[in-house]
Amino acid sequence: RGGATPAAAEAADRAWRLRHLRAGAPAPALVARDAEGNELRLEDLRGRRVVVHVWTADASGPASPLRPRRDDLEAWARWAERAADAAGVLVGVALGVDAPTFRRLRAEHGVDWTTVLVPPGAREVPWRLRRAPAVFAVDEAGVLRLALRGADAAGVPPSLDAWLSGRAADQGEVRRGR
Repeated sequence: RGGATPAAAEAADRAWRLRHLRAGAPAPALVARDAEGNELRLEDLRGRRVVVHVWTADASGPASPLRPRRDDLEAWARWAERAADAAGVLVGVALGVDAPTFRRLRAEHGVDWTTVLVPPGAREVPWRLRRAPAVFAVDEAGVLRLALRGADAAGVPPSLDAWLSGRAADQGEVRRGR
């Protein structure tokens, strides 16, 4: 990736995502600092059901299916509460969101789940995800059970509640979007 063109780097990232971010595959390592500066390690959450929600916010533009609306953020806040009640956990990865924007979103919309901030222009991005939205469900053993990208991951997918409660098996994968 060192001297690769942007198109070649994107192709390599996409190939990696298709290989590693699919239902039934072991979840790749995720080690990053959360918004409070604490180290987050996905492997430390083994034994719990984890949802990784990749999102972005553009404070200057209108809401779109690929940017969370106020209703979406508040729906994720309610889902995070349900997850905590069921010994699950929601981990956010906020692409292109800096600390001041995150603090505003936290105050305005109740974004109080663990969130990794990926500031604008960051070179290293967890799981090579450079576009939002995306939702990944990781079971207690660290295996990806649901992988949604693009418009299919907008909002809180209804299948997450069934998966969290153990009423659903593998949900499969949707590869629309990037």
